[in-house]
Amino acid sequence: MSGEETAAFEKEVNSNHTLEAEYKDVSAAYRLIGDQLQQRDEEAFRKKLLEVMKAPVERQSNPVLTGRFKWYYLVPAAASVALLLILFLTNRGSDRIIARYFDPQNDPVVLAYSQDTRAVSDPWMARYKEGHYLDAMENLSLIIQDDPENHVALLFFLLSSMEAGLQDDAIERVIRSDIKPDHQLGRSLIWYNCLAMVKSGQPGEAAERLQPLAERPGYYQREAARLRKKLLK
Repeated sequence: MSGEETAAFEKEVNSNHTLEAEYKDVSAAYRLIGDQLQQRDEEAFRKKLLEVMKAPVERQSNPVLTGRFKWYYLVPAAASVALLLILFLTNRGSDRIIARYFDPQNDPVVLAYSQDTRAVSDPWMARYKEGHYLDAMENLSLIIQDDPENHVALLFFLLSSMEAGLQDDAIERVIRSDIKPDHQLGRSLIWYNCLAMVKSGQPGEAAERLQPLAERPGYYQREAARLRKKLLK
């Protein structure tokens, strides 16, 4: 898309909740493809991907959204991704949920605590941003031991542990800290701890702990309500 078309699309996404939800679902599904390439036969996956993407998909004559730029191209994209998920992600519900809801890179609360100035004062932040999650966890664990009330360190320890697939210890640390949803940092910790629980196969516990976020106005409220409803099905 051109710059003008991109701006128009972003405006539509921000103003239309239906499109926003569909866009997030499709984006989350595509993020899963990279993980699947690492876990399954790469050649077979690429072959199936090409088959699906080349298959004809009927465009709807009456797209949901109208305007200068038409968004109905999302329909074949969503159809392709849906088929890929059926073929390759059977019985991987927690992975689909994590791909859909775990997005700290675009979370304004996380971003507020990961400004560039922190990379100088907190070297672990640089390690986190560079994707060296085990190194970040090691440094953050020492900080938390010295200062159990350092909830910023706890948040990034949790995020790093989820990226590394080692979230069980972080879950227990957050639970022991008895975090309250009275401020943004607390709500962020609860949100990502619930996602970590889902990742660790504890959907019931996650749904219970999501309730305060789903009831409290704030950044995570709408997504918490959606996820809680999905987990309770």
